[in-house]
Amino acid sequence: MYKVLIVDDEPFILEGMKKLIDWQGLGLDIVHTCYDALDALSYLSRHSVHILITDVRMPDMSGLELIINIKKMNINTPKFIILSGYNDFSYTKEAVLLGIENYLLKPISENEMVSTLKTTTQKIESELFRQIEFRQGQNIIRDNILHRWLMGNIEKKELLERAAFLNIVLPEANYFTVHVIPITAASHETERLKITNKNLLQFAVHNICNEITSIHNNAITYCDPSGKVIIVYSQVNSEIDYPILRNELNECIVQINQLLGIDVFIMVGSVQYSLEEAHFSYTHAKKMEDYQLVLPPNTVLFFHDIQPDSVELKNQLNINFKKLHELIVGRNREETIQMVRTIYNKFMSLNLNNPKYLRELFMEILFQIKFVIRMHSPNSEILLHDFEDLVQNTLEKPTLDQLQVWIEELLQRTFDFLEHRNEEQSPFIQRILSHIERCYMEDINLSTLAQEYHIHSVYLGYLFKKETGEPFNNYLNRIRIGKAVELLRQYPAMKAVDVAQQVGYVNPNYFYTVFKKMTGISPTHFRKD
Repeated sequence: MYKVLIVDDEPFILEGMKKLIDWQGLGLDIVHTCYDALDALSYLSRHSVHILITDVRMPDMSGLELIINIKKMNINTPKFIILSGYNDFSYTKEAVLLGIENYLLKPISENEMVSTLKTTTQKIESELFRQIEFRQGQNIIRDNILHRWLMGNIEKKELLERAAFLNIVLPEANYFTVHVIPITAASHETERLKITNKNLLQFAVHNICNEITSIHNNAITYCDPSGKVIIVYSQVNSEIDYPILRNELNECIVQINQLLGIDVFIMVGSVQYSLEEAHFSYTHAKKMEDYQLVLPPNTVLFFHDIQPDSVELKNQLNINFKKLHELIVGRNREETIQMVRTIYNKFMSLNLNNPKYLRELFMEILFQIKFVIRMHSPNSEILLHDFEDLVQNTLEKPTLDQLQVWIEELLQRTFDFLEHRNEEQSPFIQRILSHIERCYMEDINLSTLAQEYHIHSVYLGYLFKKETGEPFNNYLNRIRIGKAVELLRQYPAMKAVDVAQQVGYVNPNYFYTVFKKMTGISPTHFRKD
């Protein structure tokens, strides 16, 4: 939301301007109005604005003199729009020389004002993009070195040498935590801030976090290649002070909410004890990203709050998630529900008597459901979005019985969704999908299927996209990569090249490319994570 200051000595003009224009619709906010230029100068000495709209003739100081004085101040100069009741060429000429956006005559035309404001905001955004590109050009090497550090892909000697060359102050600390702030696609669609470019939003979030955490001398912020804002926090002679850390991160959230009008989710990785081990904290923080689905927005989530529970549950319950996955894929409603009930009963028999443990367990089950839906439905986000209210309400309920009811309801809705998709598809396309499920590892394509089912390949491609919502190759890749994920989980020692062949990819390089595109990480990193 760009900020606007209006200066005019006539009160009815100020009030009329507020009502004349749909400021919110233009992504603008009138943050202050002044009756004279001196008041405007006083305000600008304490606050910044993007656009200043001023009358020319005012007592004590004219609008043109106001602009001259503003340009002498050590501030970010706003864009200027002049209003005047006099069509005086000398005023116009001087205003043009001062670099204004437009000179509008009273009474003000709504269309002309709206057009001027749109042009001005476009110019502001264009200038912001240029600033971002310039700063990104300066920071690209810095961010690359920091990212190599947190990926564990650089030796300490090289890290220190390059950091010294680039004036990166690496902390000589004993305790490190890495915080990850994803900038999601949904973050861009905000009513309060008209930002359609992810880089601009990422830049704004980075600046806010950097300003707040810079108070802490051992905090480093940068943006990783996937668009996440990263904060590296460290302590020298004492362990991480979690109350102070939480307060700082909550202040980041408050400022991001107020200034950008978006929600964020901050993931804090594990504590590590040297520069060389800091990358483990980054890896652990990224692992928590799926918790955005089940926790409220604007949450600060610490790795130590969830990891012990997950590990203990997996060790004690020994759940066969592969079988659960297969049951969901196979649309085996009753068997799946029975398996979840068995898990619940086994959990109760352990007498853990803590809803938090069961929430952790059900989150794992939820992730399996989410994975299956995403791999088998191009419209998965619709269903996953419907889950959110149900998930939020359930996590607030303390009883274990209510959690059990929730997971069964979630599974029932999942099967309803998958069966509804089948009903919408013709028997012919269902036969094609079954063929793909059986023969995904073979060399199949539209041409081979068209020959086998006696249909023109172009028409088959048209029908397939019409009924499934995505092109044939996209669907086949999703199925194959889903199978690859299962193999990597089931057989950790299997080489990625062998996995590629098992799921139907002759070219390993193409497999790596598709896998990373669909999962966000390479097969190697998937196995490590």
